[in-house]
Amino acid sequence: MKTYQKPKHVLPLRDLILISLVMFFQNSVFAASLTLQSVDTKVNILEVYTSQGCSSCPPAEHWLTKFEDDPRLWKQFIPINFHVDYWDYIGWKDPFAKAEFTKRQRLYEYLELSKNVATPGFVLNGKGWNGWFYGQQLKLVNEQSEGSITAKIVDNYIQVKFVPANEMNNQKLLNESLDVHVAILGFDVKTKVTRGENNGRELNHDFVVLAYNSQSLFNGKGLAEGRMALPDASKYKDTKQAIVVWVSKRNNPSPIQAVGDWL
Repeated sequence: MKTYQKPKHVLPLRDLILISLVMFFQNSVFAASLTLQSVDTKVNILEVYTSQGCSSCPPAEHWLTKFEDDPRLWKQFIPINFHVDYWDYIGWKDPFAKAEFTKRQRLYEYLELSKNVATPGFVLNGKGWNGWFYGQQLKLVNEQSEGSITAKIVDNYIQVKFVPANEMNNQKLLNESLDVHVAILGFDVKTKVTRGENNGRELNHDFVVLAYNSQSLFNGKGLAEGRMALPDASKYKDTKQAIVVWVSKRNNPSPIQAVGDWL
């Protein structure tokens, strides 16, 4: 009769459990950590202002979709789809619309950087752009950035550092009050609209802002930095997402530099 012999290299159950827990927490920390570093050249930012209550907006958002596979994405060019709330009154409340996005678009007009407040509306590198209406290609700049952004995400917080590119920029920018903006973008987000101008349609959104946060940066020696809570987009956890971080001057929404990547 054969007798059972315990294999020589089998670990005790308590050791297996311990190893599993260590691997779990290592993987959890890795998954919750991400560092973004901007490139040396200025990243072009295309802001598109739309609304689910606007029947003219779906073609503009459909046009945005093609940039998802663009090789320039994140390194040279980042589109951001801001939904405004000034069409909510006509019968459909846009779930992605925020009053602060409306304020942002109106601030561009107030500063005479854009000619009007309308949807769809386009702002390229801080200035109004109407080329989409005429089928024009985007004209992206390729110039040295005024500074670099390092953004480190750990768990539910983001630490941002902005360093001017040279001494001239150092004196010019760090004498200003600077803000950092963080947006979580969603892709292939679908909504069935039951009222308003798009009644009966299923709308699809890419690069749409799901969650947003901003705060002032503290100007230190040779840099500006700050730490804040990561925007909460957990209600869209099953959605493909990306993150965008950009820095601007106080009371001027034009991005100075930006960085982004998939989450």
